[in-house]
Amino acid sequence: MNQNSSLLSRRDFQKLLTVGLAAATFPALVLAEAAAKEPAKVKPIRLHFNENPAGLSPSARVALDELLELAWQYPDQSRGMFHTDLATLHGIARDRILLGNGSSEPLALAAQTFSGPDRPLVTADPTYDGVAEYAGPFNTEVKKIPLGKGYSHDLGRMVEAVGKAGLLYICNPNNPTGTITPKADVHNAIGAVPNDVTIVVDEAYHHYVVSDDYESVIPMIEDHANLVVLRTFSKIYGMAGLRCGYAIAQPETLGRMRERQARNNLNIAALLAARASLGDLAWVEESKKRNNATRSKLMKELEKMGYGCTPSQASFLMINLKTNTRPLAKAMKERGILVGRPFPPMTDFLRLSIGTPSQMDRFLDEFGKMTT
Repeated sequence: MNQNSSLLSRRDFQKLLTVGLAAATFPALVLAEAAAKEPAKVKPIRLHFNENPAGLSPSARVALDELLELAWQYPDQSRGMFHTDLATLHGIARDRILLGNGSSEPLALAAQTFSGPDRPLVTADPTYDGVAEYAGPFNTEVKKIPLGKGYSHDLGRMVEAVGKAGLLYICNPNNPTGTITPKADVHNAIGAVPNDVTIVVDEAYHHYVVSDDYESVIPMIEDHANLVVLRTFSKIYGMAGLRCGYAIAQPETLGRMRERQARNNLNIAALLAARASLGDLAWVEESKKRNNATRSKLMKELEKMGYGCTPSQASFLMINLKTNTRPLAKAMKERGILVGRPFPPMTDFLRLSIGTPSQMDRFLDEFGKMTT
């Protein structure tokens, strides 16, 4: 080996002097130049994680301009202001709100606090499986009740299955089907569940719903100490990567969950973007209209092709392929389109997130080629 092979050439050394870099950073410079010479890779179309393709609101983007000025500070002050903003928004006291790293964190806290080896978890089947995953390490029995008519929760059977359960989980609108459970059924179930069983109503997709047969159950927390409602900024607010959410419940219930929570669980970027997003009502309304219009058009086109869909009220739906979805999902990935994984027992249904109109056109074009 050349004894000088590990040394910088004169040209490389001059380059370092010119750009003012320390010798230790030279490898990074070489890698960056090499990457720049590679052909640009086409980014896949993401239709598998129920993300808002429009991203952050304009107000949130402006707010993040402050990030570099505030990143060195602990987020206490911004957290306090955000806490107050949420209380004002919902017309409740601050002690009714528990801030979380997305709604995933308070969901995990609820699963770990209220269910366990001798306190089963009752869920729909299929539904968002995160709650079962969070409860699983604690040897919690999970009672799964098949969805009922219209792919809504069969709350009658779920309440009957409660028994000695510690937690009843209701995802409304439901993930992965995008369907709602009628408001009267939800109200009746909350009233029928024993007080020592905690009810978690996950309203992650609340903002997308247009049906008159749906409403948030946040107002019910004052009369039901065993009710916890979850909200997130990951969906319509386009903040899935920033992680911000919260739970609403009575103080004693939240206090039990808070005992398991880490301090400073929200970063300054998430708080800045979330506070600004709350004030951008026009952006939320526009995102809702755009999603619903795109979803409606997609469903009509699929119906023309002979494929039915779940009656979704969310930012995704399920397409009845009438056969296992894995081969089509694999073929779509090869064409640069990412679609949802299988959701047992509905393995013949493909979950598809609602993207932009052009992304949906691309999906329909490829879908038509594969299914005709």
